[in-house]
Amino acid sequence: MKLSLEQWLVIGFCAVLLIGYIAGYYYNRQQAGKIHGWLRSNLEKWGTVALGEKLPGMVTGGRLLVQNSSKPFRQIEAVYLLAPRENLIFWFVHLLQGRGDELVLRIHLPNVPKQAMEVKRNWRSKFVYHGEGTEEQWKAFLAKHGQAFIHMAFRREAPHFFVRARLPLLMSDSSWTFLASLAELVP
Repeated sequence: MKLSLEQWLVIGFCAVLLIGYIAGYYYNRQQAGKIHGWLRSNLEKWGTVALGEKLPGMVTGGRLLVQNSSKPFRQIEAVYLLAPRENLIFWFVHLLQGRGDELVLRIHLPNVPKQAMEVKRNWRSKFVYHGEGTEEQWKAFLAKHGQAFIHMAFRREAPHFFVRARLPLLMSDSSWTFLASLAELVP
């Protein structure tokens, strides 16, 4: 039985997807272990760290909870999401969208903020401000840490403080000063 060129191309494409899945799966598991250790050691400065619930769906990442954290936070939920490297096609689309590994922080505050304020990165990588708060405080923070952040918001409903950031840029800061800087933003 002789295979045609089209059949060989399909077999080759499937082989590339299979090898990509194995390599992506292994790499993401290695990254998840590194990120988990890094995140846990840095969150322990703010309180007792526990594992959170399993992430829904086929998301690669993890969730950590800090209950009864030190002031100005009451509870910190940290979710790290890894790019879908197991599926080369999804990973390619992910990269085209400018996305990668991300950290999401959902922070509960002891008191409800008086003002709602939100800052998001738009499609031109500029920050857009919405809400009632003062931009000066945010601008000073973003001048120092802005490259890493995608979206931040103070809300009246829980979680009161929401942060979405690029994980590799945060991990390059070995002292993890950004959480202390976030604490300074709390009104």
